[in-house]
Amino acid sequence: MSLGNVSPFPGYKYVRIDHKTLQDVIASVGSDWYWALDNVKGVYCITDTETGRLYVGSATDDSKKDAGADLGSWQRWRAYANPEDPTGGNKEFKAIMAEHGAGYIIGNFTYSILEVCDTKMTTAEVCERESHWKDVLGSRKFGMNWN
Repeated sequence: MSLGNVSPFPGYKYVRIDHKTLQDVIASVGSDWYWALDNVKGVYCITDTETGRLYVGSATDDSKKDAGADLGSWQRWRAYANPEDPTGGNKEFKAIMAEHGAGYIIGNFTYSILEVCDTKMTTAEVCERESHWKDVLGSRKFGMNWN
């Protein structure tokens, strides 16, 4: 199913979208994107296409399960889709926004999925996979990861 300007979900290993598309995806609750990302834990990469710097993050938040909130990748990416504050609460992104404005993030960041994790994996196990990808991609030394 596709809603509005959103293309059909291409499959986890083919996700690479710019910020405008991310906004459209998040606005498409009920689309196949929503159903694919809503309860999925995993590791994702945000690329600054201007500098080539990478940020590796994970979607693991089980704490809101009982509150009926969205889980997994959908919830995490929804935080990045806000055009007024596209930082998702990330310290490095806040510093970039303070220096260059929200338009820099909106114009230069792309979002992709590195790994989808088994839904039975614990938060610690998903964080181990996130750390693995940070090591593989060098995002602590050369990218935007501070931890």
